[in-house]
Amino acid sequence: MKNTTKTSKTNQEITVKKAICMDFFSAFQDLDPDRMLRLCRPEGKVSFIPLGSGFSGKIKEVGIGIW
Repeated sequence: MKNTTKTSKTNQEITVKKAICMDFFSAFQDLDPDRMLRLCRPEGKVSFIPLGSGFSGKIKEVGIGIW
């Protein structure tokens, strides 16, 4: 019974993360960077590797500039 509860909680966490991801990309398609930021953690970081090292940092600073 204990493993079932743990698995159920893990599945719920995965479902929530998937929903946030889908909401994020929906906001991206809608060109809504404010909504995208609301779906990210304030301390979140991002890296746009193909653009070079100058395009890594805090989501609020680097991400919003690229989106």
